[in-house]
Amino acid sequence: MNSETPHPQPDDSAWIVPPGDGQRLVDPPFDALARLVEHNRRERTERHVTLLGEDITLIDPALRQSPPIILSGHQVEFIHPGVWFKNVVATRLAERLGGRATFWAVDNDVCDDVELRWPEKAGARWITRRWKPFEANRGLVVAAAVASHEQWAAGVDQVPERLRRGSDGVWDAFETAFLDRAQRTGRAGFVDCWSDGLAAVDCTIGVPTAGLFRTSELAEGDLAETWARFVAHCIEHARHVAAAYNRALGDYRQRNGIVGDRHPIPDLRIEADRVELPFWVIPASGQRSRLGIRFAHANGIELLADDRAMMACSRSELNGNPRGLLCSPEKTGAIWPRALTLTLFARLFACDLFIHGLGGAKYDRITDAFSRHLFGFAPPPYACATATLRLPLDGDDASEADLRVLRRQLRQMRYNPERYTAADAADAERARLVQAKSDAVQTASRLAREAPSDRRARRAAFDRIHELNRTLYDRIPGRESLLRRLEALERRLEDQRTTASREWFVALFPVRKLQALAEFLG
Repeated sequence: MNSETPHPQPDDSAWIVPPGDGQRLVDPPFDALARLVEHNRRERTERHVTLLGEDITLIDPALRQSPPIILSGHQVEFIHPGVWFKNVVATRLAERLGGRATFWAVDNDVCDDVELRWPEKAGARWITRRWKPFEANRGLVVAAAVASHEQWAAGVDQVPERLRRGSDGVWDAFETAFLDRAQRTGRAGFVDCWSDGLAAVDCTIGVPTAGLFRTSELAEGDLAETWARFVAHCIEHARHVAAAYNRALGDYRQRNGIVGDRHPIPDLRIEADRVELPFWVIPASGQRSRLGIRFAHANGIELLADDRAMMACSRSELNGNPRGLLCSPEKTGAIWPRALTLTLFARLFACDLFIHGLGGAKYDRITDAFSRHLFGFAPPPYACATATLRLPLDGDDASEADLRVLRRQLRQMRYNPERYTAADAADAERARLVQAKSDAVQTASRLAREAPSDRRARRAAFDRIHELNRTLYDRIPGRESLLRRLEALERRLEDQRTTASREWFVALFPVRKLQALAEFLG
């Protein structure tokens, strides 16, 4: 393996969600990305990994003079403008370098969380409406999701006319293209409809559309041989791969103060006779399973889908024909990468620069560590790009700071009500309650000092303090008014979080706002 050399990976402490409407984050800055591509191309030309005993350079020697490839990627879902913006960065950079921009569609995620959301006024309140096209297909991967024209149309038709008009034609372009394929053929896959619709959004805004590459195509295209060797290498060295993966997660958790072995993603299972690997197995049914390896004997390997046996082979068979063995869905089901494995493979073998969004950029620090523990070096560095765009809705100007002040005041009233009740000399009952609380507090303090093990007495003193607090709290003048103010402020802030969200689908936004977001030089 090569020893690690320093590379100019940006400092992720600067990666925060841009707070203002129309603000962008591109790191390294756009004008520095060409130099990063040059650095990465040079690194990929010089570096190699050993897969199944053979040294493979990160870039195919036949492609060393080819134009650079700029890659971005995301799950196939109704993306917000910040995700769309990283594709704009990728295509603009590819234009500048005479290269090619590709969008890697992660179509091996399950359909469960795919939903189109939009804001809608219900009386005086803003609420979020949802269309979940695959509610009846839980566990199905997106690549396998197919529906009729009528089903697709019934969903997108729910978006209210007010939002359609407000997009100045972006929504109309998306909807027409989204439905076109299914209208012509009767049925169409979600990935096809989705990619057609987003290409129409790009065309309406006047930006290039990146080429589409699907995770489900890994075993079929130009990368198939390298992909098969990579998967076979991971199978043959399953224990080392799983240990490197878990160690990288441990590094990340320690650095970020995360306790346990489940977050941000679970550790791989390593047992006496079997090992879980960071890949999915997708059979024809489209219901994915986790890939496991069981070692039958010194030269025998059994592939598992969760705990179900799929296929057995020898190490020599695996080494001799990895593509024929692993890229045959009728034998094994399709073997596709999970998140870290996908970005590791993409950054090593598929592109000269990977452009992440904010979340992916932070999590791919784990991929850097995974690669170091696995191959002895980190992949070529990546960039981070995102943006914030908000819909022009009649939101509120409620303040989170006002909410904190009001909650603090009500909390003080609840735990120190004697400070807020009227100090009327004629109010003997108030004076009695205040004195009783003072006595109860003194009793609790004395018990803590003198009888810490007398839990029953200490609990009685504690309950007495709270009983008196409740009685005094109920006597505070204006308390009900403050509670009504709190409820009203919470409703206003909830509405404001809806109207000010940056997560709405890109096709709901006006042309002018998307064009302004895309018009940048750095």
